[in-house]
Amino acid sequence: MTQACTTSQADHVRRQVRQAEVFASLHRRGDPLLLANAWDVASAVTIVNAGAKAIATTSAGVAWSLGVPDAADLGAVRVSLGSAIAQAAYAVAARATTAAP
Repeated sequence: MTQACTTSQADHVRRQVRQAEVFASLHRRGDPLLLANAWDVASAVTIVNAGAKAIATTSAGVAWSLGVPDAADLGAVRVSLGSAIAQAAYAVAARATTAAP
């Protein structure tokens, strides 16, 4: 039995589709999309303030900013996965809060 999408789920899907369309529109022949890699909030804000239309992230940069090597086990022994997810969320939040309307 399938369950119908709630309004909030449908809104989320519409936002995701719109974001994908905007991102795809940044890829133009002859005018390549250059992406700087953010690894924390400060780097994301710096990239946005430099005029970037989009931001990438780097697994190594995020890992190193958390004090672990790239491709490390982000288990509870070294650093919580929640911290890694929070780090990525901070970068996204920085982009969203500093972007021009």
